[in-house]
Amino acid sequence: MRGRALGRGRLIRRRNKKGTHYVGDWADADGRRRREVLSSDRRVAERMLGDIVRKRDLEIAGLGIEGANEMLLAELKTQYLADLKLRVTAGHVTNMKSRFKRIFAEIKARRVSDLRPGDVLAFRRQRVADGASNRTANLDVSALKGMLNWAVDSGILGANPLAKIKPLPQGKKHQRFRRRAMTEPEVELFLQAAAEDDAEQEAHVAADQTIDGGSKGQGYAARKRAQRVPQFPLWLALIETGARWGALTQVLWQDLDEESATLRLRAETSKGEREQVNPIPIELLDELQELRAIHAEVTGLKPLPSDCIFLTPRGESWGRQSRNAMRIFDRLLERAELEKVDTTGEKLDIHALRHTFGTRLLRAGVGLHQVQKLMGHSSPALTAQVYAHLATDDLRDAISRMPTVAGGGARKLPRGLPGTKLAQGPG
Repeated sequence: MRGRALGRGRLIRRRNKKGTHYVGDWADADGRRRREVLSSDRRVAERMLGDIVRKRDLEIAGLGIEGANEMLLAELKTQYLADLKLRVTAGHVTNMKSRFKRIFAEIKARRVSDLRPGDVLAFRRQRVADGASNRTANLDVSALKGMLNWAVDSGILGANPLAKIKPLPQGKKHQRFRRRAMTEPEVELFLQAAAEDDAEQEAHVAADQTIDGGSKGQGYAARKRAQRVPQFPLWLALIETGARWGALTQVLWQDLDEESATLRLRAETSKGEREQVNPIPIELLDELQELRAIHAEVTGLKPLPSDCIFLTPRGESWGRQSRNAMRIFDRLLERAELEKVDTTGEKLDIHALRHTFGTRLLRAGVGLHQVQKLMGHSSPALTAQVYAHLATDDLRDAISRMPTVAGGGARKLPRGLPGTKLAQGPG
């Protein structure tokens, strides 16, 4: 039936006790005859029938589904997120909810038919004007386009009205900030700052200074105080494993194999949804074994295999990255006298510790394919593109390992050798 021309339909004039009205008569996309009262005004009825036939023809051409464009965006979003939960991590779903909330609050569209590419482009321009990077603005628009593409693929919509919107360029010159890897001296300073911060915070929680001063009396000194969970093992693990924050803070004691000194990152917590088992240094293993004993002291219970390895200072699960974690990180940078954003615009943040891990491996001469496996990347090309933060000193060290030209240092070129003025002839 879809191979046949279904015609433009016709209007049928009907009269009854209530007056004259016009009935639309047409064949729908499946070839079924449809009749419906459209209006008592002939011109209005003609326009309504024309719109019905136009939508039908778009559906036949694969560009529209009759009535679908009137679907509420809120309803479409609910269906999309429900399906998304079955295919991606909980963190990704949360990110999508946040992006939808932001974009729908700005474009004011209620139905699919209300979506206008111009409104979405204006939203994206405003995001950039407000300080968002091109990549961040693209991610917001991609979330909306992704939902509409899913609706088309699922047969809910016939076409994506935003399909022709192209992303903004995301090259280095368009990045608001670029992450950098720490140098080896900076890693030492950072970890030293983490150890000192733990000691200082523990003394604060224990009220050592106040007790030593004697101003509060013996009753205050004898009061029982909560023990703080040290965070040094967490920062060391981020640097020594290269794991993402969300994956590392969700590892359980059952994911740690002490005999083989390996740590498992479960598929449901990783960005690529692939399980990964990485070896860890003995120094990190020792720290984790000590941490297990501290957890027992803090909580009063022996940690279960299903308990998280890394807890907040108060002994709670970290969950998603929080402002508290970033506050601690910034405090460590300040103690270590490390710039958060350097003169070139490159910054240090928690995810930069992952960059540091990859770059340290490359500095140590580890092969790119091995680094890719340890980082959990899909290809070595991605590893080389994103994490090869080799500084000038690293490149200079590579040059210094080249064999010198025979005869040692620089010498003048012999007379007549190509490249000298004498070899160029007269004039």
